[in-house]
Amino acid sequence: MVREVDALDGLCARICDQSAINYHALNTSHGLAVIGLRAQIDRKLYKKHMQQEILERTPGLDVAARAVDDLVIEYAEGKLPKVVGVVSDDQILKAKAIVVTTGTFLGGKVYRGSQTYAAGRLGEQVCVNLKLISGASVV
Repeated sequence: MVREVDALDGLCARICDQSAINYHALNTSHGLAVIGLRAQIDRKLYKKHMQQEILERTPGLDVAARAVDDLVIEYAEGKLPKVVGVVSDDQILKAKAIVVTTGTFLGGKVYRGSQTYAAGRLGEQVCVNLKLISGASVV
C-alpha cells in the first residue's frame, strides 16, 4: 500500500526502506503482475528517521509540539472564519497553516470509583482548555 501512496514525494516509502528489518516477497508463484513486497518496519527506527526528515530537512516547516489552549480566529465580513494561530502558554503563535492534533485526549476524563478527573491513559496529558467552537468545521 505504501508504494501506492506517493504523497510527500514518496517520503513514507523512503523512511520504510531506511527502517526495514525484514523483507518478504508475496505471491511469487502467481506471476510477475501480482508479486508484492511486505516489509517489517522497526517502529523506533521509523519514528527516528521520520522525525529527522520532517524536522531537519523540510525547509519552511516549523513544528511546535505544545499544548494548545485556544485558537486565534480571524473574522472577515462575507467570509468564513479562518484559524490564523493558536494560543499556547499565554503566547500567540500565528501561521499560514496550522495542524492541531488532539490525539484521543481532547476533554478526556478518567473515572475511578466515585472520583472523576481530567487525564488520558496511563497518566498522559489531556487537553482541557481547547473546546469545539460552535459552527466550526473540522477538515
